Amino acid sequence: MKTVEKWITIYKKNPNYFDVSDGYYLDQRKKASRIYNGKPTSELIMLLKSKDNQIEYLESLVSSLQLELHAGKEYDH
Repeated sequence: MKTVEKWITIYKKNPNYFDVSDGYYLDQRKKASRIYNGKPTSELIMLLKSKDNQIEYLESLVSSLQLELHAGKEYDH
């Protein structure tokens, strides 16, 4: 819900904010991924391990929030 509210606020401030060409976000992601080019394998492995840790942490947050939400719905009935 917060994300939608944020999008609405952005749009109200600047209706042209979301006017981007097809593939814009894909192009941006490709540009961002170039930071990995030329890095040694050992450094890439460290980066991947760090990203894995971040993903695991975020997944655990999502799971705990889902459990809280589910528990809250059970109490509403």
